[in-house]
Amino acid sequence: MTSSLSTECPIVVVSSRAHAEYTKLEAWLAETLPGRRFVRVTALARFRDTLRSDARYAGIVYDFRDLIRASPEERLFANEALAAFPTLRLRVPAEGTEIDPRDLRERHATEIESFRAELLRFEPRGIRLARRLVRHVSAMLWLPEASRPLLASSVDLSWTGAFLTFNEVEKLAKGPLRIAFPLAGQSPERSPTVEARVVWALAWNVSQRHLPGIGVHFESALPPDLRDAWNTFLL
Repeated sequence: MTSSLSTECPIVVVSSRAHAEYTKLEAWLAETLPGRRFVRVTALARFRDTLRSDARYAGIVYDFRDLIRASPEERLFANEALAAFPTLRLRVPAEGTEIDPRDLRERHATEIESFRAELLRFEPRGIRLARRLVRHVSAMLWLPEASRPLLASSVDLSWTGAFLTFNEVEKLAKGPLRIAFPLAGQSPERSPTVEARVVWALAWNVSQRHLPGIGVHFESALPPDLRDAWNTFLL
C-alpha cells in the first residue's frame, strides 16, 4: 500500500524538451502515475540549482538522450542519484518530433510496471546535492548500546555525507549512527562526532566490484574543529 509520504513527495523529471512538449510529457506521466506529483529539472547540470537539499523525492524519470549529452562530471553526479532512487528511463523521440503518449505507453509498458512497484516499496529521501570527493579519513562508528566502535575509512566525502568502508557491514541496519572522526594530535576519546543516518549498505560479496561499506548522510552540523580540518581538502 502506498504511504502518504510516498505520494506527497514529488518525482523528479529530467527533461530538456521545450515547454509545450514537456507539458505533454508531464500530462502523460500524470495519467500513467495517478496521484503523483512532479518537479522538473531541465538538465542534469541543474540538479543543484533546482532541487532542495531539505526535500524528499520519490523517484526519477529521465530521457536517456539527456544523459548521453551530459558532460562526464554531470553523468557521474546523475548516476549516483539514479542508483539511489526508483528510476524510469524513457526513450523520448528526438527534438522536433511530437511526443506520442500511446507510443510511450506501449514502448515502456514493462519499465512502467517495474517503476510503479518500486515506488510502492521505496521510502522517499533527499538527493545528494553536495559534490563528493575521493578523500580518505579515519572514522569510528558507534552503534546504539555498543561498547566499542567499528573502525572504518572513508572512500569519498562531502560536507553532507560519506561512503565509509569496513568489513562488518552486516552489523548495521539503515538508521541512526554516531560517527567520530579522529583528528591528528587528538586522542580518540576527544574526537569530534557527527550524528548520521545510514542511507544504504553494501555487504562484502565475492562477485561484486565495489568496496563493502555504508553510505551515510550527516544529520547534525559538523563540529567547528572538524569543519576547519576538512576545509583544506573539501573546498
